[in-house]
Amino acid sequence: MTGTLNTEFTIGLDSGGTQSRFAVADSAGEILFRGKAGSVKPFLSDSMLNDRFQQIYNLIPKTLISGITIVNAGVSGCGTEPNRKRILNFLNATFPNCENKITSDAEATLRVSFKESNGILLIAGTGSSLSFFDQNEKLCFRGGFGTHVGDTLSGYEIGRQILSIVLRLFERNLENDLTNAVFSEMNIHDKERESVSKVINSESFSPSQLAPVVLKFASEDESTCNQIVRNQLQTMVYDVFSIFEQHDHLDTVQFHGGLFQNEWFKDLVEESIRRSVPAVRIKTDPTDVAGLLARKGFTN
Repeated sequence: MTGTLNTEFTIGLDSGGTQSRFAVADSAGEILFRGKAGSVKPFLSDSMLNDRFQQIYNLIPKTLISGITIVNAGVSGCGTEPNRKRILNFLNATFPNCENKITSDAEATLRVSFKESNGILLIAGTGSSLSFFDQNEKLCFRGGFGTHVGDTLSGYEIGRQILSIVLRLFERNLENDLTNAVFSEMNIHDKERESVSKVINSESFSPSQLAPVVLKFASEDESTCNQIVRNQLQTMVYDVFSIFEQHDHLDTVQFHGGLFQNEWFKDLVEESIRRSVPAVRIKTDPTDVAGLLARKGFTN
């Protein structure tokens, strides 16, 4: 580490709907540090965003801080100019002497995932979307409008649907292994209406937290969870098929997002896409977005 103290460093920041991953690389492309923090999506309050950026800053070793000259950031929700400007202001305040660049997490991941513009990026995490470059190198999206619309196959939408079902059962005093697992994940033990309502309406709770529970039960053939996942997947696969039908230069799908950590889910999505588009190439290995942004910027 002492031999790199005078080197200029670059931070790569990959911030999704729940978590931020970041890496620091030197001018030779060697990764010197990696860290994790909370998401810095633009829908958070000013105080929370300030805390999150400060957390990132404090986690980076002091021996590297003074040499940082560039920050390349892909942040969930920064697909619009007002949101980009808002997060860029926090980025500039945290790293005031740096060249700070920012785009959406989907665009950043798409750019570092494909050397040629021949692929579709399928994100299934807190949110979800399909993104790709058309024949004219224009960035295109399917979905990704946000949680209020109901992103297909997103952790938020999957969690929202199971929460709605569990609450109906709760009001009828009906309990089973699924309702108990959902309440346990929400850290609710007394199961009083006031306690349930307090958790649901707290700033720290997101329905996406329940998605892993749904995937676990779906993988065990629990009918309600299985139906939620397969109904969502059917819509997503149709969107993938329609993109390939309209854009014959595309031949690959790259998976990205936290839901793919579940092997059953990953295999199910891959199998479903292959049935719809038999000739497709599917890349399931996770892309090191933060590391690539630190080493190469917004290119592959």
